Amino acid sequence: MWRNKLFLGVMCLAIFLVAIPTAKAEVVEVIFSDDFETDLDNWQVSNGVWDLCLRAEPDPDLGLFYVETKCGENYPNNTDSRRA
Repeated sequence: MWRNKLFLGVMCLAIFLVAIPTAKAEVVEVIFSDDFETDLDNWQVSNGVWDLCLRAEPDPDLGLFYVETKCGENYPNNTDSRRA
């Protein structure tokens, strides 16, 4: 009787181990990665109207900071500016 239970237990364990899918890691090459969480050092700003702004309510999907023309203000009239 105990042999039947042992055999059944070993078979269940073997089926369980075979059924576990094998994890396959895929290597992804990152060509460019940057954010605004630290600074704007990797970005070029022309005419100085771009600011690094702090969100009033942090969002885990959007981060703590964002870039805007003069935080909370309107875009200045007759200004030609870019951030690249």
